[in-house]
Amino acid sequence: MHYWNSPFVDWHRELPDGWDMYVCHLRSSRSKARVSAVHEMLALLGDYQPVPLLSGVRADQKGLFWIGVKAEYRPCVSPLLSHLGYTDQVDLLGPPNPIGAEPVEGGQWMTWKGEECFLQTVYQEDRAGMRDRAPDRRTFMLQDAHGAIVPVRGYRGDGEALSRRGLPPEDARLLVNLVRPRRLNRESPPLLDPFAGVGGIVLEAIDSGFEAVSMDIDPIVQYGLQNVTHRHILASAGDLPLAGGQFGAVATEPPFHAEARPVVMKLMREFDRVLIPGGRCSVMTVEWQLEILEHDAARLGFELVLKERVDRKGTAVWVGVWQKPE
Repeated sequence: MHYWNSPFVDWHRELPDGWDMYVCHLRSSRSKARVSAVHEMLALLGDYQPVPLLSGVRADQKGLFWIGVKAEYRPCVSPLLSHLGYTDQVDLLGPPNPIGAEPVEGGQWMTWKGEECFLQTVYQEDRAGMRDRAPDRRTFMLQDAHGAIVPVRGYRGDGEALSRRGLPPEDARLLVNLVRPRRLNRESPPLLDPFAGVGGIVLEAIDSGFEAVSMDIDPIVQYGLQNVTHRHILASAGDLPLAGGQFGAVATEPPFHAEARPVVMKLMREFDRVLIPGGRCSVMTVEWQLEILEHDAARLGFELVLKERVDRKGTAVWVGVWQKPE
């Protein structure tokens, strides 16, 4: 199905007068996940009523999508762009500029809809910094053979079926952004990752302003997670030792192995219990897991917000987002 036929995006054909157009460049490694990237941008900018545009400037160039936002919100939008996962560059096409105005360094004048506008890059990903956020570069605290807690660089699990860890930072950011509430502040309910692993999701959540709670059944990772998250719980995701209605969001990636099936079959029931009304969950899964989650979510009355296949370096996964009824 072509992206413009997606039931999860309400495309707009025209940019309203007086609005800015943000020209967003898809990350090359996620170039086919356009709908997920659009949803990520809409969720990230949710406080400022963004609209997805079916087309825009440089429409002949591959790997672009367009978001419209009122020009008055420009100072609020720019600081948020550094949290993007599936978009690695954003250019701003502003409203018509006064004749004779000097172009800003690094930008260019261009004609759009018969008007002179100015296009300038307002966000460019720090590639080296992003690479350092990858699990094979990060330092994680582990207990050594003598019982001491020591930093270990690049820990990604022991290779067993249920303990392979290492969600790429762009995917972790995506999952966090997809459940971002409007008006995220200190009073917002926290985010939970019940399969926290080496902490990629909770790290991105905290960096984005969430209070984050990690959970994992593996005691090996408890020291590293305690070191990075606001609160860590040693428990199974299939039986959360938590009172109901504590969390505004859940973002996670369960193990893809078939041995995880018994836990996956309990996930939506547990998410329903711990989420507040209107809370969202975002999950990166393989297809058989998605089918279970989608069935259970429908039974519980959750709204399906997004479902898209993502090719992650040769591994076909799915992004699913659901919202609990108000």
